[in-house]
Amino acid sequence: MSEEDPPVSKAQTVRAFIAEHPDASATAVAEALAAKGVKVLPSLVAAVKASLELQGLPIPEPEMPPGHVPFSEGKLFYELYAALCSFVNRTLNVVEAGAIC
Repeated sequence: MSEEDPPVSKAQTVRAFIAEHPDASATAVAEALAAKGVKVLPSLVAAVKASLELQGLPIPEPEMPPGHVPFSEGKLFYELYAALCSFVNRTLNVVEAGAIC
């Protein structure tokens, strides 16, 4: 940050970083900001992410390279896949109840 930039809070800095890197973990964000000279704890990053989600503000997804699936679509796939597997197992009894796989 140059001397001409207006001062910003650590929370604002974290919000800006999360907007650019929404999939980054709290620890990764804290480490990346520390490398830029802004020392924040992963707990602050987690709190900022939680407040954004509570406010209903979407955390933007980064642009994906061609052929890659966005995180939200991948998450939806696995949720639907688990439900489908459960339905098929209840219908066909592929795995007996109580069996550990």
